[in-house]
Amino acid sequence: MENHKRPSATVLFIFGGSGDLNFRKLSPALYNLFIDNWMPEKFSIIGIGRTDFSDSDYRGRLLDGIKQFSRRKDVADNQWQAFSQHVSYLKMDAEKDEKYDAISELVQKKEAEFGEHPNIIFYMAVAPQLVPDIAKNWAKKISATIKHTQES
Repeated sequence: MENHKRPSATVLFIFGGSGDLNFRKLSPALYNLFIDNWMPEKFSIIGIGRTDFSDSDYRGRLLDGIKQFSRRKDVADNQWQAFSQHVSYLKMDAEKDEKYDAISELVQKKEAEFGEHPNIIFYMAVAPQLVPDIAKNWAKKISATIKHTQES
């Protein structure tokens, strides 16, 4: 019996999702939280990176990291299958602003899928010098969206 409150619906974007920090630390930790029923019932993890991965290839890479670095190295197929269905990948160069629309579209899609507005988390698993560009590009996208909404 579960004796703790799970978070509400959440979408987690991991900038640097194809990198080493996600491979060794974040995904194994998120997988362990999932197994322990600490993840929201409705959640999505979207890795963002420049590497060319399909969703399936990306999940395979994360599984390799979990098998190597998780405290639960013996991954049960049914647990991995349940977790991995919440994981996807978005190829983009975070320093360029043309792909930030894709993030907004993914949020809208998840909101419709979940039937509620999810918490949105941006995790910056990138070099510190990239964070200002990511924040600036995201702020431009938000400003444009707000301006468009106010004009409508």
